[in-house]
Amino acid sequence: IIIIIIIIIIIIIIIITDELTLPRISRDPFGSFKSVYSTNSTNFEEDDLELTRRIAYQIIAPIIVSFGLMGNILTLLILRNPMFKGVMFNFFYALAFFDLLSLLFSISALMHLLHPVTQSHAVAVWYSYLEVMFINGLMGTSVLIVVCITFDRYMSACHPFTFKTLHTDKYCKLGITFSFILAFLVWLPTSFLKTPTHVTECGNFYFRDDYENSTAWVACLVLDPHVHQWYNVYAWIREIIISFLPIVIVLILNCLLVKYFVEKHKHHFYDSQNHSTNDNTPKSVRETADKNLKSLLKAIIIAFLITILPAGVFNAAFSEKVTTNLKYEIFRATANNLELLNHALNFYLYILLSKPIRAALPSFISEIKSKMKGKLNLSERLKNIKSNTIRQEMENNTVRERELRDELSLKREQIKSLSYQTQVSEISNENPSKDCEMPEVPDTPEVPDTPEPPDVPEPPKVPEIAEINATSLEHRNTIQNTKDISHINDNKT
Repeated sequence: IIIIIIIIIIIIIIIITDELTLPRISRDPFGSFKSVYSTNSTNFEEDDLELTRRIAYQIIAPIIVSFGLMGNILTLLILRNPMFKGVMFNFFYALAFFDLLSLLFSISALMHLLHPVTQSHAVAVWYSYLEVMFINGLMGTSVLIVVCITFDRYMSACHPFTFKTLHTDKYCKLGITFSFILAFLVWLPTSFLKTPTHVTECGNFYFRDDYENSTAWVACLVLDPHVHQWYNVYAWIREIIISFLPIVIVLILNCLLVKYFVEKHKHHFYDSQNHSTNDNTPKSVRETADKNLKSLLKAIIIAFLITILPAGVFNAAFSEKVTTNLKYEIFRATANNLELLNHALNFYLYILLSKPIRAALPSFISEIKSKMKGKLNLSERLKNIKSNTIRQEMENNTVRERELRDELSLKREQIKSLSYQTQVSEISNENPSKDCEMPEVPDTPEVPDTPEPPDVPEPPKVPEIAEINATSLEHRNTIQNTKDISHINDNKT
């Protein structure tokens, strides 16, 4: 779901935003362009053409592409389930895959329609040789796969015995491969219609003088269908194969299916009257199922006819001479958007209306929700574990710093006390004779007769000179060792 939302947002931003690689035609810094056949068109008509392009290709088309991408991506994700194995589901998977590619490549066509001039020669090469063939080849493959699906349904209902021999993986792969090859072969000649040309050298368009000193490229038409009549013949044959003939086949087969289910309903009705006791299926259930199936087939016929036919007519009758005609531009934009709508609706018409897929869709969505919740809970747990670990590390670091600070202060106190004792011993060594003399007892002050004078304490015993020297030496060694220890501890700290 997150991937789908991101893709939709990116597509809408790229196509709808006003700040693209090159601004719009009317505000193109390299100059606006017109067709050489539109010299008599007024500014009012040009504004209407620009408005038509903006509405069709910047508002309507991105919405269709977004919904189509969402549906086809969901289809591919659902059909990955092992329970969806079989020929019909393989057709559905191929249909969703080619529809997805068609919608993705159509983004290039939308940007090309809005910004025909590019500063990149590589982009001009893509516009000239590959864009039309790739987009229409993928769309044609999807249309032919729809024909294969319709034929498979018709055979399963109307010819069940022959259906068993055709309903195999071999014929499924053969049908998909044949559709792909035929579609691209039919659209291959369109790669020779245009060539990348500098805007000032293209004879189909004329531009302002700003282009003369700029590096700007355009896909220039080199084969005009009105000059080369063989191309008109090719275009109509191509559209007959890729558009009109599939429409006729789908229309006929679905009509035959409707007729088959109507006759089947009549037989059930007569049988229910003659053998009412042996009928275990309620009449209302059968009628509802038949009505739903007939409505679905009618919807498929109408949708296929409306979305494919205008695009086929447009592709067959396309001409550069009328590209600046307002009515033609409206028809062109309508046909292009309807063709995009066809590839966006396949998910809702063919796949979402399939009972097994409809039954699996709620469980698939609930599974995604549970996975997302599990991932969110796991991320929250990881965040909590990480925050607790960081907090514990900070507390441990604080305790270590406090212990080191206390140890350092204790060492400093010890060093101070030892240095004081050393100073005292050095002083005693410098004046040994004075230290050995008995200290004089101060005279006793005169006191009144009444109280008795206090007892004079005995003078302290003065140590011998040898003892003093030994003590001083011991203190010096102790201080030196302490200084070494404190220096090592300071380095460690």
